[in-house]
Amino acid sequence: MRVTNLGGARTINEYVRKKLLDFERSEKCFETLFRLMFRESDNIISEESRGFKVIKTTYGEAKRNSLLLSKAVEAMMPDLVSKEGAVCGIYMENSLLWIEIFWALVIAGVKPLLMNLLLDKRSLKKAAGSAACGHIICDRSKLQSFSDEFKDFNIVCAGDLLEKTKEYCDEEPALSGKPFANEIIFMTSGTTENVKLCYYGADRFFHQISYSFEIIKKNRLTKRHYRGELKLLAFLPFYHIFGFVAVYLWFGFFSRTFVFLSDLSPETLTNTVRRRHVTHIFAVPLFWNKVFEGAMRKINSMGEETAARFRKGMRIAEKIYGIPIIGSLLGNAFSKAAFKPVRRKLFGGSISFMISGGGAVREDVLEFFNLIGYRLMNGFGMTETGIASVELSKNVKQVLKGLVGRPLDKVEYKIEGGELFIKGQVVASYIVENGVRKELPEWFPTKDMAAKEGKGYRILGRADDLIVPQSGENINPDIVEKYLYTNGVVTLCALRDGQGAAIVAEIEEGLTDERIAEIRDEISRNALSTPLRGMISKIILTSESLIPEGDFKVSRKKLARSLESGEIRDVTDKSRRKKSGTEIDPSDTVLIDVINIIAEAKGIDVNDIGPDSDLFGELGFSSLDFIEVLSGLSVKYSGTMPVGYSGEKITPRFLRDEILKMLEEGVREE
Repeated sequence: MRVTNLGGARTINEYVRKKLLDFERSEKCFETLFRLMFRESDNIISEESRGFKVIKTTYGEAKRNSLLLSKAVEAMMPDLVSKEGAVCGIYMENSLLWIEIFWALVIAGVKPLLMNLLLDKRSLKKAAGSAACGHIICDRSKLQSFSDEFKDFNIVCAGDLLEKTKEYCDEEPALSGKPFANEIIFMTSGTTENVKLCYYGADRFFHQISYSFEIIKKNRLTKRHYRGELKLLAFLPFYHIFGFVAVYLWFGFFSRTFVFLSDLSPETLTNTVRRRHVTHIFAVPLFWNKVFEGAMRKINSMGEETAARFRKGMRIAEKIYGIPIIGSLLGNAFSKAAFKPVRRKLFGGSISFMISGGGAVREDVLEFFNLIGYRLMNGFGMTETGIASVELSKNVKQVLKGLVGRPLDKVEYKIEGGELFIKGQVVASYIVENGVRKELPEWFPTKDMAAKEGKGYRILGRADDLIVPQSGENINPDIVEKYLYTNGVVTLCALRDGQGAAIVAEIEEGLTDERIAEIRDEISRNALSTPLRGMISKIILTSESLIPEGDFKVSRKKLARSLESGEIRDVTDKSRRKKSGTEIDPSDTVLIDVINIIAEAKGIDVNDIGPDSDLFGELGFSSLDFIEVLSGLSVKYSGTMPVGYSGEKITPRFLRDEILKMLEEGVREE
């Protein structure tokens, strides 16, 4: 079956080439992008589940909604649209409404500031101030808590804008003739010390989109459809550069379908991928790690015999893929036959192409997905540079090396002093840091160490994370860490003032003292076989998440500060395990529900959770764990929890109070 919704073209290649040519011949502005993106009006832009129904929306309907919402913005925010160069923040979860609000602002001449939902409120306020942003549009579920924190801003509910459009529903919407906005603004995600603002013009996105033809020519799996359709899981946040470019722009420009999740629970995610026949998933390493760990837990729970057969199958697959010339062909056939039951319970058979970006992907994770028959490729980019490269080799043995491929069209790489520099027309127009505008140099210094291997590049880690022992040799933590402890997340960071280095390992809750001692001894022995000998001053084992809020990966600088301040302590510190207020009133059914959902999300005993247990500081929750809790509470109480991480202490009692407030005020997500 062919893909039929190609604007009259016979093949995907012809369609992509023609549409890119139309963009190239036009002015590189957001109005052109809008016109071309919504040109195939009968194509489906969105699929989302509401109860037992699947709601499908066409590009034509979404275009109309965007135009109507633009009128609503002008009516409800007149002081915003009257100001030249005005900026408005978007503080919303991924949804079709997010896309329509984004375009409504651009059409009204307002620059969208894409606000990172995982950043604390203090950082968000500072970033909004640097962008001269006085207006913010947010989801109804976040309205109450957000309005309380941002009293100096004009906060408008996205649902109220949508309600306002009903006044214009009998009109035929059209562009007002007012110039579109000329820039959009991203926030860096938090691994650096300050949140920087990166400004992008439409001309930059033209070059980002132009990658697509090069990509589909180099690897045909990138354009492989399922039953005539290409569908992308809209999991990556649109406010993130990876999500906006690789998810929304790459697929939205060619009028493909986005599949939205009703909640973020693992079951909903995998069920949605299988039932909606998703063909592409792009996500950060944390996502792939979680899926991998969940799959391995299920495999191991089926007994040693089943687990042994799986490991043997993986070894055979790796050998087959290593056969010269025909290895990939034979390996694909073997993987599809041998691991069909695993894939059926994971993502099903519709998936054609997956990308991991935003950080280093673990070797065992990369091997798992590729050897069972999926294609998970590694990519590289930054908020300041957009998507710069992705591995596109058809040779699975090459994919398993973990390289990020070669730079894409319009991008150049060079390595000086071991550091990667990027040059190209895709780099941000300029950045603003602490209120000061800064032009980017011709060759942008990424501060990532890299090496060229064959025709591809390997990212070796952040330059400012390097550790220098007495030998004077630069030690890259990303390379050394994998030799220290293979059964969990481990991070190596330098301490200040010549105090050496610390090894911090994230371990499971509830391990026996004997097992904890074994892990500590294993790490200590392994460290002696690396150049770190004599440098390690601390080995910390913790059940707390090492991924900081507001990011998808470890920030070693922040981790070192947390160690020095005593915020992160070893699990053997008994005082760290003390809980306050462990008694629970049996009649407090909401609190009991909250604790049960927390226990299920983290896989811990309900008796280890008290009403005032700190999810992040005491129970070791990550952002993804927290999202799973909110998803569970949303399902339980038929609404979306109006809670976002904002630096306060998150406890079961706090969540109970938020639910009661929500029920009392009748807050429900539309």
